[in-house]
Amino acid sequence: NGLIPDSTYKIEVSTCKLNMNTWTTPQNIQMPQRPNIVLIIIDDSRADFLSCCGAYPFFQTPNIDRIAEEGVNFRKAFVVTSMCAPSRAAIATGLFTLKTGVIENGTELDTSVTTLPQVMQQHGYYTALIGKNHGTFLQDGKDEFDYSLESHDENQGQINYLYNGAIKIINKPNVETLTDSAIAIIDRVDDPLFLWLAYRTPHYPNDPLDAYDGKLDDVIIPWRPDTAKFSINYPSFLYAGASEELTHGQEMDSIYRNLLEVVMGLDSCMGILYDALESSGKLDNTLLIF
Repeated sequence: NGLIPDSTYKIEVSTCKLNMNTWTTPQNIQMPQRPNIVLIIIDDSRADFLSCCGAYPFFQTPNIDRIAEEGVNFRKAFVVTSMCAPSRAAIATGLFTLKTGVIENGTELDTSVTTLPQVMQQHGYYTALIGKNHGTFLQDGKDEFDYSLESHDENQGQINYLYNGAIKIINKPNVETLTDSAIAIIDRVDDPLFLWLAYRTPHYPNDPLDAYDGKLDDVIIPWRPDTAKFSINYPSFLYAGASEELTHGQEMDSIYRNLLEVVMGLDSCMGILYDALESSGKLDNTLLIF
C-alpha cells in the first residue's frame, strides 16, 4: 500500500510466524510507471464496420486491427444505451443509464456524479478531452479536464470548437483536427496522461476524407438476407413515406459505401496516432482503448 510508481523496492516474504524469522532471499522489484490511457470513442459505427470484428472481406481497417491484434479484442462487448448522450454518460461513470439519469440526447449529466477523468485527476493524471462531449463533462463549472477541445457544432461544413471554453473555428475535416490535437497533447504532456478522444465518425454528416472519397464506388455490397422483402434497397416496412427522410435520397448501397469510406479515413488517422505514440517512445506505456 502506498508504493510510488517508477520506484524500486526490496522485498522479502514469509509465510510463517514473524518470530520464526524465516524469510525469502531479498529481491528488488521495480514498480511500473502509471500508464498513459487513450480512450478512443467513435460514433454510430457497427462492430462489423471493422475488419477485426467481421467486416465484409473486401473492406479492411488495418490500423484499428493492429490495436485488436496486439492487445485484446472483446468480441462480446455491447453498448449500454445506443444513443449519443446516454452512452457517453455510461462510459464516463461506469453506471447504467437509469443510474446516470441521462436517458436521452439533450440531457446533461448531473455534476454530482463522479466521472472517470475526475478520478484520474485525483491520481495525478493530466486529463484532456478532445472531440465530442454531448453534455457529459464540464457542466456548471465542473472542471474534470486540464485541456479541452470540444467539437461544438457544424454549420455548412464549418466546424466550431470550444477550446478551453472559447469558440475556435478550424476549417479542416473533424477527424484530422482531433487526431492532430491528440498527437500534440501526447507530445507535449509528461506522463501520466488520460485522453478522452471522441470522434464523431461515422455519424452523419459522413463525409469521407478526400483520399478515400469514391474508393468503393465499384464495390458490390453483398447484402445478407433480410427478414422483410425489399425491392428498392431497404425493407418493406419503410416504404410508406419515410424513404426520403431515412436515406437522404440515396440508395442503401451508396450509403453503405459512403460509411465505409468514412471509416477508412478514421483508420488512417488511427495509424498516424499509433505511429506518433511509437515515435514518442510512449507506446509501450500507453493503454489504448478503442
